[in-house]
Amino acid sequence: MMSEPHPFDSYRDFIPDFNDFMEAFRDPPRTVVRANTLRSSPEELRSRCSRSGILLEPLKVHPHLFSAPGHWAAGSSLEFLMGLCHIQALTSHVPVWMLEPGPGMKVLDLCAAPGGKTSQMAQEMDNSGLIVANEKKAGRMPALGNTLTRLGVMNTITVGYGGEDFPKRTLFDRVLVDAPCSGEGKQGYKAYHRPSRLRKASRSLTELQKRLISRGYEVLKPGGRLVYSTCTFNPEENEAVVAQLLDRTDASMETVSPPLSHSRGITEYQGRSYERNVEKCARIYPHQVHSVGFFVACVVRPETSS
Repeated sequence: MMSEPHPFDSYRDFIPDFNDFMEAFRDPPRTVVRANTLRSSPEELRSRCSRSGILLEPLKVHPHLFSAPGHWAAGSSLEFLMGLCHIQALTSHVPVWMLEPGPGMKVLDLCAAPGGKTSQMAQEMDNSGLIVANEKKAGRMPALGNTLTRLGVMNTITVGYGGEDFPKRTLFDRVLVDAPCSGEGKQGYKAYHRPSRLRKASRSLTELQKRLISRGYEVLKPGGRLVYSTCTFNPEENEAVVAQLLDRTDASMETVSPPLSHSRGITEYQGRSYERNVEKCARIYPHQVHSVGFFVACVVRPETSS
């Protein structure tokens, strides 16, 4: 009897070294911790952990990041509870790196819970300026609030609008749309032997993603930057969403070049062609970086945009 095809088989044509990609799902991604500079320094975090017998290995891609030993229960450690660090996938840091929020800016995190990227932005902004952390689902608000409080984030207010209907009263220097998605980049590890567990991208989900990026662009200042990201591989949730924004607005693409191994965006999938500039997006695959899969796109609004 022939086995059922894996849901990822439709990606074989555009994912490089596809067999290595599939093999990467055998093992969970490495544990990465971010030193929280709002409460301490990377050196202090590393020293404290060393005294407890935990050796953190610096990651060259960023001075705040460390690879932690797999046996360390980081989430229940004193360092975590004190807010000296945060656990976050390596690739999950890329959207904020590409957004480049700076001190004094006004920033919108349109889909903020559980708050990892919001707190990362607060670090980059030295707790200055303003971050509006928006989360539609009330049940996710406690996690968002707990993360921000534990890490000492002081420049952020939380609101609860549907992201696609976020009020247009205020314009922002930076907008992050880390959209809800089918989560293939995360779920692959759990679903390696049970593909049926993979969440499918529905039409309603892709329509929501398009509405989110559209509203994010509408509240972006002329000259501002928007980053759209997902942790999934499906082009319908990635390049197709960005391509529609490019088709309907005056948005222009910036090339996403994270300090990690990555591939470029694709311009065709299952007979459908996308705007050529989506090649400037970045696709990060598990076998390239030993982390969860991610897609990142960066657009800017022209200075003369109305």
